[in-house]
Amino acid sequence: MKTYEPFEYQFYSLVPPDLCLLGCIFVICDYAKDPEESILSSNWKKVIRHYGGEVEETYQARITHVLCKNQDSPFAVQVMNDLHENLS
Repeated sequence: MKTYEPFEYQFYSLVPPDLCLLGCIFVICDYAKDPEESILSSNWKKVIRHYGGEVEETYQARITHVLCKNQDSPFAVQVMNDLHENLS
C-alpha cells in the first residue's frame, strides 16, 4: 500500500484571487448520463480551469477534489474507500 506524506502549500498568500483553484485537481463524475447535466459539467470544467484548477477525465492518485452527483454512486464509494485506505 502506498503512503503519502501530507504537505501544506506555503504559497497561499501569493496566489491572486483569479487563480484561487491553483493546485486543485478535480474529477467530475455521474453527470454525463443526462444531456442537461452534461452541460452543467462542461460549465464547471470551464470555471475550474479559468481559476487555475485542472480537470482530469479519470480518477487518479493526483486528484484533490471530486464532484459527484451523490455520495452513494459507485464512483463516490470507490473514492471514499481509497481515501480511507490512504489516510489510515
